[in-house]
Amino acid sequence: MNYLLASFFLLLSISLFFKKFILGFSNFIFLNYSIKKIGIGFILFGILIIYISTDQADWNEVMWRFTTMILGILLILRGAVMSLLGNKLYKLLEVFEKHYYKLSVPISIFLFSISALVISRDYLGEIPNIEECISTGEIEIICGVSNPEDMVYFKKERLILMSEFGGIKPYSPNNLSGSFKFYNTRTNEFINADIKYGANDWGSENCFRDKNSLFGPHGIDLIKRNDNIYQLGVVNHVPNESIEFFEVDLSNLEPKLIWRGCIDAPETAYFNDISFKNQNEFFVTHMYSRSISIPEWMLASLLKSNTGYVYYWNSKDFQKVNKSSGGQPNGVLYDKDKDILYVAYNQSDEIRRFNLSKGKVDSNFIHSPDNITLKDGQLLLTALDFQPLDGLSCLETNKNCSLPFSIIKMDADSLEILKKYSYKKTSFGLPTVALLIENKIFVGSFHSDRIALIQER
Repeated sequence: MNYLLASFFLLLSISLFFKKFILGFSNFIFLNYSIKKIGIGFILFGILIIYISTDQADWNEVMWRFTTMILGILLILRGAVMSLLGNKLYKLLEVFEKHYYKLSVPISIFLFSISALVISRDYLGEIPNIEECISTGEIEIICGVSNPEDMVYFKKERLILMSEFGGIKPYSPNNLSGSFKFYNTRTNEFINADIKYGANDWGSENCFRDKNSLFGPHGIDLIKRNDNIYQLGVVNHVPNESIEFFEVDLSNLEPKLIWRGCIDAPETAYFNDISFKNQNEFFVTHMYSRSISIPEWMLASLLKSNTGYVYYWNSKDFQKVNKSSGGQPNGVLYDKDKDILYVAYNQSDEIRRFNLSKGKVDSNFIHSPDNITLKDGQLLLTALDFQPLDGLSCLETNKNCSLPFSIIKMDADSLEILKKYSYKKTSFGLPTVALLIENKIFVGSFHSDRIALIQER
C-alpha cells in the first residue's frame, strides 16, 4: 500500500506541471457537471477512505493508514466547500489560472514530499524500550548472545550453532569482528565456541589464517562431508571478505570449531549468506558494492533497484548465477534433492525459486525477507514490516530495538504463504533467521543480545 499511495501522490505532483491539461479539465468539469453533486461525491468517497484506513486497531501507527485517513478528511473538506459554493468556485479557478505556477509549484513540491515520506517510513508507533530481558506476550526471549544473525541445528546433540554478527559497512564505519556461540536446547544455556586451527585442506592454498586471526561471521551453512565430518561454511568480513570453513567437533562436552581453510571473495564481492551444494561447491549472495554509502543504500532501497546477485563456487572459481540480479540478495538456500535454489531479496521485497535443471524462475512478494530455512517441504523466513528510515535510529545505537516483524511459512514448491505470524511492540526485534525445531520457532537477530522462541500455532 505504501508504494501505491506514494505513486498516487507522485502522479498528482507531476500532473501539476501540465498547465493546459489541468485548467482544461477543470473548465470541462465546471461547464458540464453539477459542482454540488461532485462535492457530495467527494464527501462520500472521503468517508469511505477514512473507514478503510481506520478499520484496525493502532491504525495511526501505520504510515499508509494515517496518510489515507488525512486524505479522507481533505476530500470531505473539499467536498463540503464544493457543495456550499457550487459554481461560485469558478471565480477561484480564474485566480488560480492567473497565478498558476506561483500556486502549483509549492503544491507539487508538497505532494512530492508526501510521496517520498510514504515510501521511506511505515511504522509511526512508539518503539518500546526492551533493554530488560523480560518475555512479553507470545514471544519468549533468552538473553546472553550478541547479534545471532544466522543459525544451524544439530538434531542428535540438540545444539544450535549461531554466528554472532559484528557489523558491516555502511551501517558501521568499518567491518567489525564477531564470534560463534552454541545454544543447548536441553539446558537452555549458551556455550562459547572454542576455535582451534587445523590443516588448510578445505579452502584455497593462497588463503590462510593464524591463531591471532579475528572473524566477522555473517551467514552460515552446514553440510555433512563424505567422511561424516560436519563442515561449517561461513560468510566472513574480517580481516577481509572471504568464505571460511570449520570442522564442527561435538565429541566432547564442550563443542569446538576447527578452522580448515578459506576462499577469498572476488575483488568486488560483498557476501551475505551461503548454502552448500556439496562439500566442495556452494552458492553465496553478493548483496551490494563494498563502497556503498548510507545515502546510496537508502536510495536503492526506496527505488527497489538491483544492487547484487548470486555467486556459484564450482570448486575452482566464482560464477554469476543467471537471472539472479536483484535488490540486496540476502538469504540463500539450495535444496539438493530437487536442484532448487531459493534466494531472498531484502530490498526488492521478493523471494525467488530457481529451478536450476529447467532454467525456470518463480517469485513471490515478501516484504524485506532475510534468511531461509527448509523443513518438510516448507520454507520458513523472517520479514521486516517497516521501511528503511524506521530502522536507522536502531542502527545508530547499540540498544535492542523492537520494530514490527513477521515469521512466514511458505510452500517450497508453489511459494504460497501458508502461515504468517506478525508481531510489534514485543521484547524482540530486527529478526534475520527462523528455525523450526519440534514445535518451537527459534529466531535470531542482527542487532540484539537475545534470541526469541515462538510456539508454533
